[in-house]
Amino acid sequence: MKRSMDLVRIILMVYEATPKDSDVWCWNEIPEIPGFHKEEIEYHIAIMRDVGLLHTNCITIPDRGEMPLGIRMTWEGHDFLEASRDETRWKKAKETAGKVGVFTLDILKQILTQLIQSQLKQVMG
Repeated sequence: MKRSMDLVRIILMVYEATPKDSDVWCWNEIPEIPGFHKEEIEYHIAIMRDVGLLHTNCITIPDRGEMPLGIRMTWEGHDFLEASRDETRWKKAKETAGKVGVFTLDILKQILTQLIQSQLKQVMG
């Protein structure tokens, strides 16, 4: 399955916007995201957990393996979402990454950070 950084960003945005009684998103409450299949969303949640954007509490089910019960966004997830929230900045970061042909989370974070630092310099004079 191909990784979509746009879906990573959308999942974080949907998580943040979903009303909940606690900071944990239950696996069976994951909303549908238009344009993406359930399997894509589940896969992306799993790999987002692998890089520390999300944390999941898991159980092991025979013949099915590890299954997440609850999901919460980590500090790193909040930081990435905050850096990528602005649509103009996000598009610029993707465009820049595309020019060099490298579209990884670390590269996107570096580009987003540089764009934010550039904006800060403009604001601060």
